[in-house]
Amino acid sequence: MRSWSTFIRSLLGSEASPTGGTSLSFRELYATSGHAVAILEAGSLRAVEVNPAAATLLGLPREVILGDPFPLRLEAAAREPLEQAAAAALARGTAGALVAATADGHRRLRLELGVVNAPAGAFLIVQLAAAGGHAPPNGAAAGSLEAISRSSDAFVLADLALRIRYSNEAFVRLVDGGTAARLAGQPLDRWLHFDEESRRRIAEQMRSRDAAIALRAAGVRPGTPGSLQVLSIAAPDGPEPVYGFLVRTTD
Repeated sequence: MRSWSTFIRSLLGSEASPTGGTSLSFRELYATSGHAVAILEAGSLRAVEVNPAAATLLGLPREVILGDPFPLRLEAAAREPLEQAAAAALARGTAGALVAATADGHRRLRLELGVVNAPAGAFLIVQLAAAGGHAPPNGAAAGSLEAISRSSDAFVLADLALRIRYSNEAFVRLVDGGTAARLAGQPLDRWLHFDEESRRRIAEQMRSRDAAIALRAAGVRPGTPGSLQVLSIAAPDGPEPVYGFLVRTTD
């Protein structure tokens, strides 16, 4: 799915570990993502999280990267451009990018920066790639898809018209949908009921580029939960904008 990597970035931005609200499924998603991602404190630029793909790209153990006061072991000349890019991203609340070399000079990397404002402070979500290279192919996100697939959290991916693109087994069970294949292509509101206010907020979310919003919903079929908590995650960028919905019962 061409939009999958964009969705992962939005998902990481909405519930990255510094917020203190990361569920197990999101930790698995972060760890297994084929995209190299690091999370930096906005003020100090210290790395507070780095996934295995990022550690491999940087050529260093995760513990070394997290313990180093210089951001991601980049060349000294990269500090000022990184600080400027971080300040600009924080001021605008939108993504920025720069190219920098590692301290050993062996790799030139492209860094794309996004911003997360969490209770613990501001953080930067940094996606890394070899400069001049391309984003990992769709197959590189297979580990992330597998993590969601086996998660106990109900999850569904929908297009702009709120037609179901993908649903995991937990979601199928929650809405009594039979099979994921049966749900694919169907309107989401055939299985989840959102009131008018929630639908308005979902539509506005894509326009305003809010990473995540909390909503309420109800199951439609008899016997399904009448009160559900929904985290709506929007991925507006890329050729196929999508929504992801993490759905939990209120019990």
